[in-house]
Amino acid sequence: MSGGVARKEHAEFSSNIDLIDVLPPGLYEATFEAKDAGTANADLASGQWVMRCEARTLDDIRAMGGNSPDDERRFEAAKRVSEINLAAYRKFVQPLIKRMVTPELADWMRNVHPLRAQYEAFSSQNPFMTAVKAAAEHVKEQRKPVSSDNPFLAFQESISKQIVHALDSWRDSQEALSEAVFLAVYGSPTLQAAVGVDPQSTPSRRQEMSAEHRGRLQARTAELTSRVGEGGFARRRSARFSMSVRRAAWWTSAAWKRCARSVATYPASL
Repeated sequence: MSGGVARKEHAEFSSNIDLIDVLPPGLYEATFEAKDAGTANADLASGQWVMRCEARTLDDIRAMGGNSPDDERRFEAAKRVSEINLAAYRKFVQPLIKRMVTPELADWMRNVHPLRAQYEAFSSQNPFMTAVKAAAEHVKEQRKPVSSDNPFLAFQESISKQIVHALDSWRDSQEALSEAVFLAVYGSPTLQAAVGVDPQSTPSRRQEMSAEHRGRLQARTAELTSRVGEGGFARRRSARFSMSVRRAAWWTSAAWKRCARSVATYPASL
């Protein structure tokens, strides 16, 4: 997931926290749509995106399928390679880094990080941005809408669509390349055997809850829920705990799909 997508989702979750809090217990999928002229009550939605919560069930996840035995072995191999790399780093590299890097050097490296510097370069801390701020305010005051048949507006829309198409093509090609590399590297029987994964094994699935156990759990949950209005601290606590267990699980569209079929990407810890 890119940083831009993460910031968008975080902003939408934060602005809709009151809505999330009042939804009934259950499983939901959070979808994000760009706000446009066709969005209903667009003036009530802040920002450029609209979040919608759609009720889902576990059957919806099951309907999407799961990982194949080959995928399970690939992810297990990736996990073990990640653990080996982390252990090697902590054993051989981390002690050297701790001796070489002082707190002052760490602060300096943090301040000159490109992601931090690009924001500070265009912030009010930069004295050269004072003129830009004044110019932006002047332009804002003098701004006037152009007619829909303005050729420059049509040219702007055309260039914008081309940029979007180019970025989408670049994203798709990078994701396809990452997936192909992941499948080739971690699907190698040699690598799997080297890290202790049997290339011919069939990973075992977690045993599902029995119907009898599920029935007893549902009966107990219904009993506690029906007693929410009764007095007594212990009863209220047990009933609220039962309801909290069933609280909504939040899924973005990307996370929802990953839960169903774990799209092949590089482990974050590598």
